[in-house]
Amino acid sequence: MLDAQIDYWRDQLAGVEPVLELPTDRPRPGRADAARRHRARRVPPALRERLKAVSRDANATLFMTLLAAFAVLLARYTGARRRGGRLTDGGAARRRCWRT
Repeated sequence: MLDAQIDYWRDQLAGVEPVLELPTDRPRPGRADAARRHRARRVPPALRERLKAVSRDANATLFMTLLAAFAVLLARYTGARRRGGRLTDGGAARRRCWRT
């Protein structure tokens, strides 16, 4: 059973680039410290409401909308059209659909 599953995923991921190379404008720091791990940003209220409206219109959560936007941003930065290189919400949307 496990061998069949491994074979399945090898077939699905054949040809997919293992690392997403992103362009950078400066070298990465040698070490990560707590100050560099995250930065808080405020989303202007008008933009936040528009994003919520887009999510509602698409019958999606705000998280799903932002995840899709992030995937588009990554594709544009890298110029990659990756087969099988999808971002995922961990199946939350699928679980929500099955409950309704």
